[in-house]
Amino acid sequence: IISLFFTVQLALLYFGLSKTNASRGTLLINLQPFFVLFLAHYFIPGDRITKKKILGLFMGFAGMALVFLGKKGITTDIQLGDFMIVITAFLWACNTAYIKRIINEFDPFQIVLYPMIFSVPFFFLAGFIWDSTMIGHVNLKVLGSLLYQGLLTASFGFVAWNSLLQKYGAVSLHSFMFIMPIAGVLLGGVVLGEPITFNILLALLLIVSGILVVNIKTKKYTPIFPARGI
Repeated sequence: IISLFFTVQLALLYFGLSKTNASRGTLLINLQPFFVLFLAHYFIPGDRITKKKILGLFMGFAGMALVFLGKKGITTDIQLGDFMIVITAFLWACNTAYIKRIINEFDPFQIVLYPMIFSVPFFFLAGFIWDSTMIGHVNLKVLGSLLYQGLLTASFGFVAWNSLLQKYGAVSLHSFMFIMPIAGVLLGGVVLGEPITFNILLALLLIVSGILVVNIKTKKYTPIFPARGI
């Protein structure tokens, strides 16, 4: 099940991004924490919808949107890729809810390894069928990219994420997702010399505040809906 979710969501994500622009894609994929919030309430015992979580997620999304809504290409017309990315966000949330329910029965490394074993042949075949060009010459740049994606992003990043998911609540952990696109913008300012504007700093403040609102524990909380964990 995890392998199927992993393969379909990645395929839809990259195909969807080819049918829309990066800024719209960034906004839409960050609907994922809201899907996690809803699914966690019904399928993850103890991870309930609360006013505090809703407020924190909206603050984080508002901060992220503050930067990307001003980008070129953000329009009100709906594109095919938009639907694909929203579906990707929902499938990703479904995968998260399922992993959270079973993660104590498996090692985080296994949960990363098996979906990749299943998906690699599919993507390799799909690349030959649908991609107009395939990488035929491997140089240092290509090799470095593969090592970065394979070792840092996949091996370390996904395993670390699942290890954190094993320990912390799904909604609390996914509130940190909003900081990733802003971190990319800030890194562009540091590495590429791109301007770091007031909007970016304000967005960062909103995101950090939202994360704190979601994750700071209080003695009592009031669920929006009654508990219906499975």
